[in-house]
Amino acid sequence: MNSEKENKVESALNEYFSDKLEKNMKFIGEEMGKALLQGFEGGIKNLKEKEDKNTKENKG
Repeated sequence: MNSEKENKVESALNEYFSDKLEKNMKFIGEEMGKALLQGFEGGIKNLKEKEDKNTKENKG
């Protein structure tokens, strides 16, 4: 059976690592969101460039 001191240490460690995990997951989520947004922006830019090129070719 764990002593009271061991229980306190275990509880403190669980709290510490739980907080670290939460912060890391939040950071990862934010970075993934940024990457997705950049991908969408890049894709939209490419589509607009292709559309502009096609428009110019059709007029010329």
